[in-house]
Amino acid sequence: MYLDTAGDDLKDQLIIDFGGNFLKEYGFATKEIGAYKISTDDVVSGSIEFTIDDNTYTIDFNDNTDLINNINSGTGGYLKAVKDNDFIYIVPTNKVPNNDIDTIVLNDIEGSLSEMNAQKITLDALDVSKPTLNNLLGTNEKVEMSINGIKIEIDPLKDTANDLVEKINATNMGVTASITPHGKFVLRAGNFVDFDLANVVIKGNANLFDALGLIEDSSNNIITITSPDLSPDRIESMFSKADLLRIDKEIGLINQISVSQNLMSNPSLLAIDLGIFDGNNYQPIGAGSVTVWDQITQLRYSPILDNGRLGFSDFLANMITEIGVKGETAQKMKLNSESLNSQITIERERVMGVSIDEEVTNLIKYQQAFNACARVITAIDQMLSTVVSSMGVV
Repeated sequence: MYLDTAGDDLKDQLIIDFGGNFLKEYGFATKEIGAYKISTDDVVSGSIEFTIDDNTYTIDFNDNTDLINNINSGTGGYLKAVKDNDFIYIVPTNKVPNNDIDTIVLNDIEGSLSEMNAQKITLDALDVSKPTLNNLLGTNEKVEMSINGIKIEIDPLKDTANDLVEKINATNMGVTASITPHGKFVLRAGNFVDFDLANVVIKGNANLFDALGLIEDSSNNIITITSPDLSPDRIESMFSKADLLRIDKEIGLINQISVSQNLMSNPSLLAIDLGIFDGNNYQPIGAGSVTVWDQITQLRYSPILDNGRLGFSDFLANMITEIGVKGETAQKMKLNSESLNSQITIERERVMGVSIDEEVTNLIKYQQAFNACARVITAIDQMLSTVVSSMGVV
């Protein structure tokens, strides 16, 4: 383990885990930094040049001790050499932006690094851009909070503010949490609780709510969270202007927004770099940084819809799936209705309708019956005529 301290604040310290297992094992957020690794058995005398910020530093050395001491004292504080077990590690300090060793131009004058079989590797370092909550709470003891009876356990040594946001959103109790770009912690009520935090019972450590910048109104251990910056009258006044942002053909404020001509002429002026916060101001990382776009891209996954259950991407996918299922159900109902209607029509025609074939068949049947009856009557008539006319005649 290596600690480079540039100040009293945790964000000013560089903590490197050479073994690669301690920080992760104990749940700390980590980041990868580049470094050079040299076996102590391979160190030979030589010379190396480092160039950064237009300054060049030449390091001459004869053995392990020279290599370590001269790097630590002769590179302007940009590099540190640390011996761990049988290896020497050359790592960038916090003076290097993002601890990125690639920003340092290395000139292997005599081929010393190649001769010493130097390897460029990545090491795990404590990610101080995501400070754990013990800095806010001032304690390492675990604390609990609850939302409508659902308990949330917080480990100040491991959990960051972002972890707390995820845990609150995972309760699915109608309360969603988020962190604004300015670092404000925000709680919002969803439709499950009629968009009113007064309908939510939030209990927990008062120091936690104070540290997060939330105002507490406690009675009987029940803490209702409200906005620290806005009064109800102020919120109502702000929302009264919301109709200006309606999206329709009579768009008011939206229709008047346009891209600056200067920006259209020179798109390179578009800010795409969030930069690094040094405690007072944001400093740009530099050309090629697209941190703004990265943050915008991640918005699609932020659980801010459906009471903190879904992000935009999942919400849209679920909506499309639901519409598809409902559409298929409606189509099947249509086919079933048409089939049922057809069956009813056939049955009605069977009972009430006239069949030409059936009627013709009946006419022929009755005609044949009439002819048969006529033949019978004719035969009887002939028999009676014969009896009357012929009997008694000699």
